[in-house]
Amino acid sequence: MRLLTELVRFLPGGDVPMRNALRQEEAGEERWRIATALAQRRLLVLRGGSGEPVSAELAHEALIGAWKRLEERVRQDRKFLAWRADLRHDVERGQLLEGEPLATAERWLAQRGPALTGTERHFIDRSVGRRAAQEELAKRRVRQKRGFIGGLAVLTVLALVASGLFVWRNAELGGQLRRAASQQLATQAEQLDDVSVVTSALFAGAAYRTAQEPAARTALIRQYLRLRHVERVVWDDHAPVRDVAMSEDGRRINVGMTSGDAVGLTLGTDEVRDRGLPSGSRIVALSPDGRISARASVSGKVSLGIGPDADGRWRTVVLRDGDAVRANARAATDLRFDDTGRRVLAAQPGEGVLVWESQTGRRLGGTLRPPKGWQTAQAWFGPQGTVIGRITQEGAAEGAQGRLVRWNLADGLRDPSPWGTDLTGPVTVSGDGRTLVRCTADGMLQSWDLTGTPRCAGSTAPGNWAWSARCTCRAWTARAVSSSTRCSASAPRSAGSGSWCSTWPRGAPPPSTCPHPPSRTSRSPVTPSCPPWRSPDHRASSVPRSVSGRR
Repeated sequence: MRLLTELVRFLPGGDVPMRNALRQEEAGEERWRIATALAQRRLLVLRGGSGEPVSAELAHEALIGAWKRLEERVRQDRKFLAWRADLRHDVERGQLLEGEPLATAERWLAQRGPALTGTERHFIDRSVGRRAAQEELAKRRVRQKRGFIGGLAVLTVLALVASGLFVWRNAELGGQLRRAASQQLATQAEQLDDVSVVTSALFAGAAYRTAQEPAARTALIRQYLRLRHVERVVWDDHAPVRDVAMSEDGRRINVGMTSGDAVGLTLGTDEVRDRGLPSGSRIVALSPDGRISARASVSGKVSLGIGPDADGRWRTVVLRDGDAVRANARAATDLRFDDTGRRVLAAQPGEGVLVWESQTGRRLGGTLRPPKGWQTAQAWFGPQGTVIGRITQEGAAEGAQGRLVRWNLADGLRDPSPWGTDLTGPVTVSGDGRTLVRCTADGMLQSWDLTGTPRCAGSTAPGNWAWSARCTCRAWTARAVSSSTRCSASAPRSAGSGSWCSTWPRGAPPPSTCPHPPSRTSRSPVTPSCPPWRSPDHRASSVPRSVSGRR
């Protein structure tokens, strides 16, 4: 019965049947008579009248499931009703059908045409007419295209010949331009090497990508060898870097530049702060937790930057200024925190080692003075209230050999030195102040236990290891290598010592000092032996322009 089908509808895309209002003009005379009879039985309700369109609909949606005949009819016509819901939605939008939806509409029109309203049938006819017009237009365009292609066939052959000659000539000219540009970029990469590490590397990469010329390959390999262990460049293209200090967790860095500016960097955030450090800095230091920054100026001033507070501001604590600076304006040679960050020391030429409490700036103990005629080049906090110093003769050049001394911080007196008058080169002390490492001129690396009376814990044997060193922008980078290591052309073996390999001229003896000081590490096991030794100092006169992290 078509009437029952007209009384049920689906929403577009839905699967739940709902009541549908059937208008009198859409139902026709016979179906409206049946609808009136069903309304008298209260299965349907009639709405409208008084100028409003009259329609009939189910008395309640529950009849869709309760009225067995209606339920069976809905189940049989479910697909048709769902499609008609989509069709009516398209009719309301005025969007004509095309493609598969139009083909489906034609099938339903052939099967259930009388069940559709005149508007719906007209909508399908319009969609079919538009499709026919589109097909005719497509055929006409195909005919025009064939004629056009046929007319261009001869011209195409001629154009291919001409374009082939043009492409060949253009490729040849482009190759020449790329090779010339590659050489220029490689030259610029070398020129920018001392200005910006990142920019120089980018120019080298651009040179190689432009054309793989020998100069470009050389520039790229040079950048690779320099940056292959660099994880990230954190400070670049500024004034040359004089000094760098890092917190114990490796997240904060203080950078001092030759311009006197000092900045603080927080890795991973690209954050740059002054951290309470004014300009004119010569040496910078950072407490292990990174919360206190220290700087020593070129005029002898020493100050701290503490913070940040709740507002993100840093508090400046002046440690050395005023009369002390006017009396001795020489710049400090070393600046260092202890392993807790509660104390800070400065090695002041002409005076000695000064120690302060970092939070308050209060002096601790007296001035730790070196012997007459000597000055303190480096200092470290030792165990049990001691301070270790490496002293050099007054007026000695930077990088000169020195001696090791130890002071008692409480009374400022020097302990009887266990090192005697042995000359000392590069020295480093562990963060807790319990272990000291120094290296000798004959290639021996010594480890000292500083707890109690300092004693030698072990050393490398020069017969088993050779030092391979190279000058860098800040220090000699030295490593222990097997005695059979051969030197490359850029680092010929010296005639003066079979255990050294460096960059001095072939046949010349190894220098006793180097203006670019070394930091040395050994990979060999230590054996008890403590001979005298000497080695160059750790500080340098030349400096890099960038700070980078290595894995």
